[in-house]
Parts: sequence; C-alpha cells; structure tokens
Amino acid sequence: MVKLHVDEIPNNQLLTRINADCKFGGNLSFKKKQDEKLLFSFGLDECIFCQFIFNGYAWKGPKDQQAIIPKDKGYGIMISAFQSREFGFGMRLTSDKLEAINIF
Repeated sequence: MVKLHVDEIPNNQLLTRINADCKFGGNLSFKKKQDEKLLFSFGLDECIFCQFIFNGYAWKGPKDQQAIIPKDKGYGIMISAFQSREFGFGMRLTSDKLEAINIF
C-alpha cells in the first residue's frame, strides 16, 4: 500500500511513480515499521452437506399418506478451506482446469 495524494502527481504518471519509488510496486503498509514482523489475516470458510437436510418436509398422497421421514440429518460431508488476501485460495487454476470446471 502506498499513501500518496493525487494532487501531487501529474496525470497518467501514478503507476510510473509508484513503480519507480516503491520496491515491488508498493509498501506493505504505510503504518508498518521496517523492523516489525508481517501480519497475515486468514479466513476460514466451511460448509456441511447432509443427506437428509430437509427432513421435516414430505409430499402427502391423496389419502393423506406420507413417506417415512428420518429423524436425523443422515450422513454429512464437511468442506472447509482457508484463504487470505496475500495468498488467495491456495490453488492455481490453469485455463484448461478452469474450462473443465466451468463445463462440469
């Protein structure tokens, strides 16, 4: 992150000035001191898919007959993942993989 005031930079020179003045195109933070360690923020996202997730609902027949409804949610699969702004989701997708995922 680079802290610059837009009035101090002539038009169409912002990116050129940042790349020239800042190593790697920017600083980690204008508040971070050079001797401080980096701080990465990670987020966790998870989802559970259950076999009988809508177990309280069932169709009724013309004579009010109804299928047996299980009392539990059944087998479940949990999918969880960590992600961060610096590292993303942790997976690099090539254009071939992305196309295969979109087709699927």
